[in-house]
Order: sequence, then structure tokens, then C-alpha cells
Amino acid sequence: MRIANIHVKNQFIDRLQGQAEALTRAQTQMSTGQRIQKPSEDPISAINSVYHRTRLSQIEQYQKNVEESKSQVDLGHDHLVAVTGIIQRVRELTVQSANGTYGKDDRQYMAMEVEELLRESIAAANASRGDQFVFSGGLTHTKPFREFESARNGLGKPLIAVNDFWGGLTRAKNAKADMMLAIDEVDANVARQHFAH
Repeated sequence: MRIANIHVKNQFIDRLQGQAEALTRAQTQMSTGQRIQKPSEDPISAINSVYHRTRLSQIEQYQKNVEESKSQVDLGHDHLVAVTGIIQRVRELTVQSANGTYGKDDRQYMAMEVEELLRESIAAANASRGDQFVFSGGLTHTKPFREFESARNGLGKPLIAVNDFWGGLTRAKNAKADMMLAIDEVDANVARQHFAH
């Protein structure tokens, strides 16, 4: 009878310690909000948890990238709409100046307006968001368009003579792009030979 009582007592103590450990684990889980405290408790769940956390942060980054890109595209669109209006006005002035009814002074005023419109279009082409230029290709911190002025006879002030693109353009390194460039080069050579004769 004595052996049985000791055995029952040991089993009771083991169960009591097991319940105390389970209670401690449950309290820890409730206080930390985490089901697993150490990866060794459930390795598969720990791996899945890390994977899902990583995926979640990637998705959040993708969402930020999409919002940033959309904002960049909207800004670019707005400036392209402005440049389209400027081009339309330059076209109107060009048609007007071709009319024989306008005198030299009128055409000078038209030329000055075209000059101002050109400056506006360059300003729109140099649009930036923060410290990044919208239309500079891969070199987002480089001002894409720069103007160089020179004196023109008759107008009394320097005018834009050259407008250079200083942004970065990258070319795809694949066979299709190389083939298209080769075809364009052949077409250009044929055109040069045709107009040379």
C-alpha cells in the first residue's frame, strides 16, 4: 500500500507541475501577444511566422512604391498637359507670323512670346518632386534640361540657342532591343543614301 501512495503522490505532483508550466506559458502568451516565445517551441510555426512577417513588410513596401509611382506619374502628366498647351500656343503664333499681314514689330513680339513659352516648357520639363526630377530618366538628381543663351540680332536680349538633355536614359540589354536598334540604323543609312542622290 505504501508504494502505491508514493506513486500516486508523484503522479499528482508531476501533473501539478505540468499544469503550473501550462499556466505560466498561457500567461506569457497573453502578456506578449505571441503564441511562440522561442523558435524551439514550434519550429514550423516559427518559420511560417518569419515568412509571413517578411511577406507583409514586402507588400507594405510595394504599396508605398505604387503610391509614390502614381504620384510621380500624376505630376508628370500635369506637366505634359501644360507643355501641350504651350506647344499649341507656339503653333498658333507660328501660323499667325506666317501671315503676310503682320509687320516686323508684330513678328518680334511673337518671337518674344515664343521665347517665353520655350522658357515655360523648359521649366515644366525640369519639374521636380522633392529633390528628384520627374523627366530625368535614371539620373533623378540631375536637372534634365539646361538652356544655353546667345545674343540674337534685332531683339536686344539673349535668347535660348540650345537646349540639352542631361538626364540618364538606359537601353535594354536584350536581343529584341538590339535588333530594333539595328533595324533603325539600317533604315537611317538607307534614308541618308536616298537623300544624298
